[in-house]
Parts: sequence; C-alpha cells; structure tokens
Amino acid sequence: MRKPLPAIEDFTSAIKLDPRYANAYRNRGAARKLIGDEQGSAADMAMEQQLLGKR
Repeated sequence: MRKPLPAIEDFTSAIKLDPRYANAYRNRGAARKLIGDEQGSAADMAMEQQLLGKR
C-alpha cells in the first residue's frame, strides 16, 4: 500500500456506508499498521474477525 493515510480515509468511508463490511476493517487495519497505529490496527482486525464469526 503506497498511500496508507488516504486508504484509511477511504476504508473509514466504506465502513460508514456499511458497518458490516469485514474487508474494509481488515484493509483499514493493515493501513493503520503501516503508519504505526498498532492499537487501531488490532481493533480493526478484531472487528473483522467478529463480523466473520471467527471469534
């Protein structure tokens, strides 16, 4: 991912449109990890797992 900050904004917009869109959480989590936001990344990854019923 070359531009994580704009990606985070895009995935946040997607989540606002569909809060159950698990892929948006996963991708935003990956982008957050790239910018060093470990806590935000972990929260997004946990939400993805919850939405997919893996937790």
